[in-house]
Amino acid sequence: MNEMKRRLWRGLQGLCRLLSAGLLGLAAAGPALADDLVDLRASFVRIEPYTRPPSPPVTREFSVPGPGTLKLSTTISPWFRVGEPVRFRSLVPVDGRDEAAWASRLPGAERLSSISTPERWVDGGDLTLLSEYRVRKALPRLELGLFPSAARYGDGSMLQLANAVRVTIVWIPEGAPGTRPGGPGTPPGTPPPAGTGTGEPPGPAAGPVTPGPGTGGGAGMPVNCEARDGGRVWPCHFRITQHDAATGQFEAQLEWPSLGSVHRVRGTLHGSQLRFTEVEAIRAGGAHLNVDYTMTVGGGRAEGRYLDRTDGGSGTMTIPWPAGILPATGAGPSAPPVAASLAGQVWEVVETSGGDRWIARWTVLADGRSFDASWRHEPGDDSGRLPRFATITTLDGPQIVIERPGLGRYTGTVSPDRRRIEGDMSWARGRWQVALPQPLPQRLR
Repeated sequence: MNEMKRRLWRGLQGLCRLLSAGLLGLAAAGPALADDLVDLRASFVRIEPYTRPPSPPVTREFSVPGPGTLKLSTTISPWFRVGEPVRFRSLVPVDGRDEAAWASRLPGAERLSSISTPERWVDGGDLTLLSEYRVRKALPRLELGLFPSAARYGDGSMLQLANAVRVTIVWIPEGAPGTRPGGPGTPPGTPPPAGTGTGEPPGPAAGPVTPGPGTGGGAGMPVNCEARDGGRVWPCHFRITQHDAATGQFEAQLEWPSLGSVHRVRGTLHGSQLRFTEVEAIRAGGAHLNVDYTMTVGGGRAEGRYLDRTDGGSGTMTIPWPAGILPATGAGPSAPPVAASLAGQVWEVVETSGGDRWIARWTVLADGRSFDASWRHEPGDDSGRLPRFATITTLDGPQIVIERPGLGRYTGTVSPDRRRIEGDMSWARGRWQVALPQPLPQRLR
């Protein structure tokens, strides 16, 4: 019996040694792989005004174990412009700050990138967002909330819209496969520090990147450019592909090497004013589309600012401007001949339906067809902003049609002096009127 006990003990010791060696081997092989932190879903029903209160949010508490990358997948079916269906907060202070209020920002995390499908959000359509965040330390007691989408009316009543929301969060430890050293971001959202992960040295402390031999100086040749946000620098390459000297319209390619992205941009140059927008992915990567640039050309370079309409990021941009791109000629201010000449205009718009009035300012974007808007409602004090919410599809003589995706269309008649528009809205029994800062062209190309 004693001999059997001794054999059993030696066998247990050998098994422990094997298990220890295996665990040590796993530890030596590298850091842990991804950890699924959250998979939260919510479905909300339609609730008419004055019937009952909106549904409460569906919440889930979670913690981030340590430094690394968070990968968030958000599906909203359908998505509506009203409200913020996905919000975060921290139940304990983060770096000494109180983060207990619900907000769209993830406390203690730095956004690296965000890609949406479709790229252009459509009110009433399905939306998927894939986002990455960098965390530099453990974050205990975070909370995710899924909120109903509710439209608030001028009398204070609310209409809850029916939809479903799902959010998954995966944590990848620092150094594990799938993390990005240095956290390269999404220019012009939150790009990486200069030289990080790009295979290129950091940019200069100040001033534009000067083209080297063979890198630029003429139309169609690439030039080195750079975007800045505070003290961070992100190199880029810019190349004109088409240019119409008569109208100032041009197309170009803008490459972000650190993100593997190449985008098509469209814009105009009138006098010294340069405007363009990243409109299409030639090679998809981590960079956003729908980024607007407003710049001034002088002294052989263009300098100005950008605004990322996906995440609200902004900063400065500098491009050595090729001498072959000349200001437009022959475009008189009283009769702009093409869509791009509308860029930068502000339209004063009033919509009426029953006893309601919406007073708005529509700003024409760099493509000369799309609009951002700020609005306020009367009676009441509701107000808000609508990014890239509508697009001119037809302008032919006195007729104009403006599509508003997910809602309908504006149709209108342009006055004989081409400084006013009046017409109908397809989604409501009402009228819309526009006061224009200068005459509209007869048609758009």
